[in-house]
Amino acid sequence: MSSAEKKTWLNRYCLAGLAVQRLTEEIARWEAQAASLTARYGEASGSSGEDSLQRAVEKMLELRDELAEELRRQLAIRREIEEAIRALEDERLRELLRLRYLEGLTWERVAERMECSQQWIHRLHFHAIQNIM
Repeated sequence: MSSAEKKTWLNRYCLAGLAVQRLTEEIARWEAQAASLTARYGEASGSSGEDSLQRAVEKMLELRDELAEELRRQLAIRREIEEAIRALEDERLRELLRLRYLEGLTWERVAERMECSQQWIHRLHFHAIQNIM
């Protein structure tokens, strides 16, 4: 596997997190819509209001199922990446990859946490990528 492919493989956890965030935000929008429909439904009943509320509830349930599946997928990806990182012999390389790819820290924050320069962190990252998997 090339270095670029390894970085893409490691970045899967972050991407899965973005999918979880997107779904969570979409569920919140549907919940707000359902709350609004419920308030209006209480004021004046009508079949179109009931239909809209039913559609909102169905969409929320569908999205919650999708979110649960995405969370399971994200957890599986995290475990796979953690296993690959644990296989590295050098503790510094393990810590760097954990901070960057599992905690999602910027290069600047990784350097601060590891008390190294960003230039040194990039050198370590090169070695970590070469040695993983």
